[in-house]
Amino acid sequence: MPTSKVVDLVHNALHINMSDIEKELESHNGRAVRLSWLKDHLAEKTCKMPLQDIECAVRGYLLYLLGCTIFSDKTGALVAVEYLQYFEDLENVKNYAWGAATLVHLYRQLGIASRAKCRQISGYLTLIQAWVYEHIPLLRPAQDERASDRSPRAALWKNSRNLAGLQKNSVVVIRELLDSLSPEQIDFDPYHNIRDWSSMQEYVFYKGCLVANRVFEPYMPDRMLRQLGHIQTIPLDPTRPDQRTRRPRAASGYKVSYGGNVEHMEQWENGLLGPKTRGSQVQRPWDTVPEYMGWFERVSHRFVQNPDKRRFLAMRASSAQMTISSDEEWVDAREIAGDGDCNGSQTSVAGDVANRREEKGRAREREGAKGDFGGPFQTAWTSGLLYFIVHTLKILFGSQALKTVVTESSCTDHGKRCAADGVNDVRYRATKRRIEASGGEGRRQLGKPPASNAL
Repeated sequence: MPTSKVVDLVHNALHINMSDIEKELESHNGRAVRLSWLKDHLAEKTCKMPLQDIECAVRGYLLYLLGCTIFSDKTGALVAVEYLQYFEDLENVKNYAWGAATLVHLYRQLGIASRAKCRQISGYLTLIQAWVYEHIPLLRPAQDERASDRSPRAALWKNSRNLAGLQKNSVVVIRELLDSLSPEQIDFDPYHNIRDWSSMQEYVFYKGCLVANRVFEPYMPDRMLRQLGHIQTIPLDPTRPDQRTRRPRAASGYKVSYGGNVEHMEQWENGLLGPKTRGSQVQRPWDTVPEYMGWFERVSHRFVQNPDKRRFLAMRASSAQMTISSDEEWVDAREIAGDGDCNGSQTSVAGDVANRREEKGRAREREGAKGDFGGPFQTAWTSGLLYFIVHTLKILFGSQALKTVVTESSCTDHGKRCAADGVNDVRYRATKRRIEASGGEGRRQLGKPPASNAL
């Protein structure tokens, strides 16, 4: 779309001064505006204004909403103005397939993110996060007691798990955790209990291309029939891109075209899966036809992590109902994986997590009996004070002062407290480096560094 038409589109939809629009578009390749810019120009509009101004505010809000959610980009601050064309008639907004458009955009962004030189991803990642929580109970956070079956799916879960301390090996732990899951530990159809009031429509069995803003992406329900309550059969051949497709290592040259696979889009009923491909209703959620796993192993692989590069003890939950519900239990599970050998043997995560929790409780009781401050607060306070003293003395007198002040007993106590509570990892390592730099006194007593305290 020419820049002049883009300016006219924004002006007619939002009634913003054209010079302001041109200046904003010029800063962003003539195709996008900042979300903050959009908010600033619409903030003063109220419901007491004329109907035309109210409609402009509604269009601006809808564009802002798209930029924050289903069509978010890597900047997290821009939104393409081309979506305004779908808001010209506000009465018609509800007739567009926004769910399909969300999938198209997300599928394309996942494809771009798969390139070797790509380091970021955009799209509606909340949808992926909610999907993981729905289908893999072991990775779920605690459920929000205020939510009901009719709440938005992402609102069912508490946002409590802290990922700020994600370590390099945490990805490996998660991969091997997923590889160790049994079929009983996957919720293949988490929506079966809401179909009494939200029935599954026939078009979910459509196989073909979806389109949004001239982007085509294949939708292949025959590869996930168990999510639809049917026995998994051997899928049909996948929808393949045409010869114009380019998938280089860099994201900038990524181009996938399905121009020759759109014959069913106008009459989607012709693309519905037949009864044979759909299979019958499942008896157990993980049911497949007998020959499915043989086919799957020929065309794909069972494991996410390379079996030759496994680093941690494989973990298998002792029951299908086992979940890691708190941040500390999640840390315990990671530590259990990190402390195991690499021979691929199995362990009961539920039992080991419970034992680890009991050990930590006893350690905190012992710490609480040593002073007026209670348990973990005393540990954090004492460790912080020690670090402050050591750091100050080094600044004032140099590293030689560490030999006098940081004795073996204080370093040992510091290391034990860090290991017991899973905190102050950075301070512990800093103290260890200073001791080594000062001649190694107390090094023998430091022991093993604590595992990371957050995933």
